[in-house]
Amino acid sequence: MILFLLACTAPTTDSGLGGIPPWQGTQIGEEGDGPCETESTPWSSEDQAPEGLSFTPAELRSQIAGSFVGTLQTPSQGSEDLQLTLSLDGPAWWTQEVDCDDHWLEVDGDLVVEAGGLLQIEQPVRMRSKWLGLALDAQQWRGSLSPGELPTDTSSLTLHISGPLSPNEDTALEWVIQRENHREAARAGTWLLDE
Repeated sequence: MILFLLACTAPTTDSGLGGIPPWQGTQIGEEGDGPCETESTPWSSEDQAPEGLSFTPAELRSQIAGSFVGTLQTPSQGSEDLQLTLSLDGPAWWTQEVDCDDHWLEVDGDLVVEAGGLLQIEQPVRMRSKWLGLALDAQQWRGSLSPGELPTDTSSLTLHISGPLSPNEDTALEWVIQRENHREAARAGTWLLDE
C-alpha cells in the first residue's frame, strides 16, 4: 500500500490592501434566545436613587464619565496613542426588563475616541456601568482602520467594541461582516487605557 501525504500551507502571496492581510474571519454560530425586552422611562430626580438601587444618576455620572488616554493596538496596522472622552450630560432613565426581574439606571451622553489616523468615533451612548458595548456601521467611524480585502459577497461591515472603561484592561475590537448565508468575525484590535 502506498500512502501519499499532502501538506497544505497558507498562501504566501499578500493580496491584502497596503500590507493588510486579506480577510480571514471565523463564522459566527446561530444566535440563541436574546435577552429580555426592556422598557425605559425618564428619571428626573438627579439626586434620588430609584427603589432597589443604592446610587443616584448624579453618582452614576461621576463614576463613569471622564477623559482617558491609552493605546490602540491592531494586528497588522500598528498602534496609535488613544484619547477617549465620555461625557454623560443627557437624561437619566429607569430601565426594567419586561418579563424578567432586573432593573437599573442608565444615562445618555457622548463618546469621542481619537486614535491618530487609525480610528475616530463620535457616538451617542447610553451607559449603566463602565462597560462599553458598541456596534458601529461603516458610516459611524472614520480612519484607516481596515479589515483588509473582504469577500466579494460581503453585504455589510460592522465594528464591534466591547470592554470596560478601566485602566489596564483590554477592550476588544472586532470586525463583523454579513455574507450571503452567514456572518463572520475577525479581530480588529484592542485598546488599553492608562492609569
